[in-house]
Amino acid sequence: MFVRAPQDLTVADKSEAVFECEVDAFPVAKVTWSKDGKPLTVKDGAETQAQTDKGLYTLRIPQVDSTKHMGTIICRAENAIGSVEHPFQLNITTAPTWKAQLKDIDVLRGQDAILSIDYQGYPIPEIIWNRADKVLESDNEKIMLSEDRKQLTIRNVQIENEDEYNARIVNEFGEITSKGKLNVLELPEIQPLLVDKDIQIREQIEYSTTITGRPLPEIQWLKNQKPLTASPPHIIIETVEEDVIKTTLRIDNIVSDDDGTYTIRAKNRAGQKESSSKLNVLAKLKFFKGIQDENIIQGQPVTFQCQIEAIPKPKVTFYINDQEVKSTAKIKVEAKGDVYTLAFSKVDLPDSGTIKVVADNGTDKSEITAKLNVCLKPSLVGKPTEAQVSIGQPARIQCAFTGLPMPQLTWSRVDGQPLNEGIEIANDENSGIAALVFNTTTMTDKGAYLVKATNVVGAAEQKVNLDVKEIKPTIIRDLEPAINATKGEPMTLTIGANGNPKPTARFFRGVEEILPIEGQIEFKESEDGQTFTATI
Repeated sequence: MFVRAPQDLTVADKSEAVFECEVDAFPVAKVTWSKDGKPLTVKDGAETQAQTDKGLYTLRIPQVDSTKHMGTIICRAENAIGSVEHPFQLNITTAPTWKAQLKDIDVLRGQDAILSIDYQGYPIPEIIWNRADKVLESDNEKIMLSEDRKQLTIRNVQIENEDEYNARIVNEFGEITSKGKLNVLELPEIQPLLVDKDIQIREQIEYSTTITGRPLPEIQWLKNQKPLTASPPHIIIETVEEDVIKTTLRIDNIVSDDDGTYTIRAKNRAGQKESSSKLNVLAKLKFFKGIQDENIIQGQPVTFQCQIEAIPKPKVTFYINDQEVKSTAKIKVEAKGDVYTLAFSKVDLPDSGTIKVVADNGTDKSEITAKLNVCLKPSLVGKPTEAQVSIGQPARIQCAFTGLPMPQLTWSRVDGQPLNEGIEIANDENSGIAALVFNTTTMTDKGAYLVKATNVVGAAEQKVNLDVKEIKPTIIRDLEPAINATKGEPMTLTIGANGNPKPTARFFRGVEEILPIEGQIEFKESEDGQTFTATI
């Protein structure tokens, strides 16, 4: 127990302070001196002495320092039986000094603002709170001062309470002043809030809102929580900042990639607010590009491709003759973006049929079809049938072709001349037979004929010859073996002949041909073309 406890002491700054105590204890007590929870040591400018036989203990501070020593000091005595401690005050007469000055503070409008200070000095200074030139005192409504006047509370702060506040600390040795700014803040507000929207593709949409806050917030538009700082050209952001912020996000000619969540974010020192809209881009299921009928040679590749606009994205299925098609070694089914492809590395005859595409997104369903015709080019079957006849006889020339589909057959003359009248074209395209029928041949029918077989994937040509032979002339009335002629009188030579084509006649005297001379030599031919006369 303390027989004599240390007493409070007031000394001048930089002077000596001595504290003594007497302790009655058995076993002998250990006495420690501490300030602010830490033992006072030589490093702190303190000295301690102990006369344990008399129970006397001393704390000596040769040169007190108001910043280190002023305040409450604890004297603690303890032994194996227990402990006891006694607080006492060391007051150092000094001008006030700051331990904690006023700081600028941010307070939300409607909340309480608390301005705090801490100091040291002795004698205990007077604390005077000011706003501009007005001294502030507690009014139990708006202004509250703590009992030690180190804390000023302003209740339910409003914009008009924003100002600079002063705390002045005064005692007989001096005074100090501290200033702090009260900033009244308001959380960002967004009006109207964004709402979810459904929009058709290629239409336009606009989000407009007004943002307030104190200080005026910084704003940012986001898509799917990523800033729209480098937005596509069809997304336009317009912002006007005055007493409030008015901002608009407009999306022109909406595409499917514009689907997403759009957010306006406003942030100031008071906090952050966001408002979001889920933009659902819709598109009625539509085939922008359909598949086309294809005529493909057997063994060749072919691709059917379509482009589909639809939101939500559809499930697309290909069918051949109503059987679903999946990718195999020969067939590849794939989708890239809105383009869907069915590709054959080669086609075979059994692949012919109807290709169908069915698109279904749960909201709409549509289908398109096209024909796949696996074809064979026309080709000659066997050898052509040519003809050799005498003039006037009937004739038939022909050849056979195959192909898929069966080819169309056309005839022409190799020399480019038109077919003679009376020639019958006797083609049978179902069986691939191309034929020309001559009921009666003439010499003009003689020649080479060209037959052309054509289908959707190609053509083939074949030359067919018709040879027409002439019938040699036959003498049916020969010249008289001897002719008696009278000088000065006319003489007639007559010969009869036939043949096909109709023959012509020429007269000779020895080896010299007799030619007509007006008034002297005259030639005539009978109407039937079989009798020829020369009159001299």
